Amino acid sequence: MQEHEIHLSLERSTGNFWVDTGLVVLVREFGEGRHPMNSALERLRSRLVQPTGNKGVYYDPETRQIKEYDKVNWVYPTNLFIKVPGKSGAKKEIDGKNYPTQPPVFDLSIKLRKNPGPCDLCGEEAPLTDAKMWMYPFIVDPTKFGTFYPGTKRGLQLCARCALAGLAAYLGWLWKAQGKVLHFFVFHSELRELERLHQEVLGPLRVSGKGGTAPVAFAGSYTHETALGLLLRLFQHVEEPDQLSEGR
Repeated sequence: MQEHEIHLSLERSTGNFWVDTGLVVLVREFGEGRHPMNSALERLRSRLVQPTGNKGVYYDPETRQIKEYDKVNWVYPTNLFIKVPGKSGAKKEIDGKNYPTQPPVFDLSIKLRKNPGPCDLCGEEAPLTDAKMWMYPFIVDPTKFGTFYPGTKRGLQLCARCALAGLAAYLGWLWKAQGKVLHFFVFHSELRELERLHQEVLGPLRVSGKGGTAPVAFAGSYTHETALGLLLRLFQHVEEPDQLSEGR
């Protein structure tokens, strides 16, 4: 059975700010053109999992020994939304204690229906999957809470490209943590302009750390204060003439 392929292009946006950010991330990661869906999904998954710094143990059936492994989890703050636990396989009782028979495997899958239909976000006719909560921070289970999107009480049904873009968007946001408060910054525009924004501004400015990826000039607890601190830092960046391409 031939693997399903997705077609990546910056020619047409979906109008959904989260998915459009994800499409830009996918194009920057893989390039425009056709790509195997499962290979792209695995590459995204590997970038969204990181070591926690803690150790765990499991029973190795081949060597019949209890071994130590490095624990991993979804990258913070993605782990607040992706609630898919690691699969540890069967259990083995040793000296009255149960051990997993492998280190937990953190995996994601996209199950496509055989019959095509219109994607709820981009409108293209394609095999569809039911959007799960791990794909977006803005989707909830319609059987529990309803949904934020009108006319989709059955849940969102997406093509493989939009589903992958929903996951990839976690790699394209800027965020800032202040105690228990999280600020998320996602930028929406025409896709090629959005791609230039990531290449010339957001990428060079992005920082790494437990407190976030957004390099804000200041942060505070007042409404929109941190967002204004980010905007000030962005304007400081674009005022430097060698940072942007000609005419930007």
